[in-house]
Amino acid sequence: MFALGASLAHAETFSLEAVKAAFLYRFASYVEWPADSPSSPFVIAVAGDEDVAKQLEELVPRMVVNHQPVQLRRAARVADLDGVHILYVGPEALARTRALRTAALERPILMVTDDDHGLDAGAVINFVEAKRNVRFEISLIASPSFFESFTSVLATPISFSGLRSMSRVRSFVGVHEMP
Repeated sequence: MFALGASLAHAETFSLEAVKAAFLYRFASYVEWPADSPSSPFVIAVAGDEDVAKQLEELVPRMVVNHQPVQLRRAARVADLDGVHILYVGPEALARTRALRTAALERPILMVTDDDHGLDAGAVINFVEAKRNVRFEISLIASPSFFESFTSVLATPISFSGLRSMSRVRSFVGVHEMP
């Protein structure tokens, strides 16, 4: 019993940005990527959140998805989306990334946002902070196939708190308590 208490006391605390970066990487393994998705390398693009991009820079050298090396790209223009698999649009960046998001919707890109209106703007996944936890909600409308991929492979049980609207289900997967 003492060993358990000691290990909990020494548990590492991660920043909000580090947790989101880790989630972005994990999302890649939850998805069955369509045949027309870009080939190697696996690219995660970040728009509007330099802190998450910096956290991903630290993870990328150790990351592999489907036997492909992972690259980080900062996205500001539509041309930056070439070869991208996941696009993360940070908080407060939704309004200024309209062209980028519109272009992403026309490609096999998993769009992840961090905004109260993210799912309404076309994201498949949106981060939510609730009681010092990083959680996410998944859109059923944006891509039913992405939703099926997530629910079939998530190791952590998902509990649905009910429909927030008919277009989305909120998935509360509390993985990190903020300091």
